[in-house]
Amino acid sequence: MNGKKIEEQAKRIHACGTNFIAKIPTTKGGIYAMEEVIASGHSVMATATSTVAQVKQALLRSNVSSKACRT
Repeated sequence: MNGKKIEEQAKRIHACGTNFIAKIPTTKGGIYAMEEVIASGHSVMATATSTVAQVKQALLRSNVSSKACRT
């Protein structure tokens, strides 16, 4: 799923109330969406339903340091 669609879904979830948090996958598109949603002042929950290799690849593509996400 592309990051823009994930971002739009997160905005719909946050519109439900202050106790709602969007769960976003740690994929390339998901990391983009997390950055946008957090920048707009909302919290997110990163969900790692991917393999370690997929998460590392997404981090590398998004220019996020893999040292920031230790297992």
